[in-house]
Amino acid sequence: MTNGVEGQLGIAGVAPGDGPYHGGAWALNLVTFNQSVTPYLLTSDEAVFMAEAAGDVTVTRTPDADFRCPIQP
Repeated sequence: MTNGVEGQLGIAGVAPGDGPYHGGAWALNLVTFNQSVTPYLLTSDEAVFMAEAAGDVTVTRTPDADFRCPIQP
């Protein structure tokens, strides 16, 4: 998130035990609230997809920031 509200945390779309979990290889996407939108808390990947569909945010794939790090359940 580049301009989210205070308290906004990073959002992971998958975790160990999820069908599409990929062993800790993370593709980074930056989420930016569009200029005319007052930022609000996003708490899941579904919320990000809904905000993008509503035109509230722009999601930008940032492959140079990808990383590998497994998360523990």
